[in-house]
Amino acid sequence: MNAEGFLPFLTALCVPAVLINACALFVLSTSQRLSRQLDRIRSMSALADSLAEDGSERARARRRTLSQAVVRTSGRCRLLHRSLSAQYVAICLFVGTMIAIAALRVLGPGAAWLPVALALGGVAALFASSVLMLLESREAYESIRKETAQAVESSRA
Repeated sequence: MNAEGFLPFLTALCVPAVLINACALFVLSTSQRLSRQLDRIRSMSALADSLAEDGSERARARRRTLSQAVVRTSGRCRLLHRSLSAQYVAICLFVGTMIAIAALRVLGPGAAWLPVALALGGVAALFASSVLMLLESREAYESIRKETAQAVESSRA
């Protein structure tokens, strides 16, 4: 293979590599968010357990509030997990795109549809992940809004 034929090949491999890097950053961010939500569930559960011994009305109200927060946070965890799964699918498809681009050197231009299909699948998975993150972000906003309203209400009592 001469240098003139090799350069377009390397250039074609760069695009999926950049998309893989973008997905990896997305995975890091989503993993961190998921980890924080899981830690939050654990701390809320521990707090609810510690309040279980207190039979006062205030403790029961606080346990109900914590229970609702755990349910909301669990829903956010499910969205984050689905988003993370879609991100890993996108990475797999972009790696497959790179392999398919390399295979085109052997198979010839008749198989040009393969890397295009894999790349489109990767973009679709990344889009799905973005939609899930948008939904999770909306859930986060609602959770913050509800918790802030409850904190303001309990401080007035």
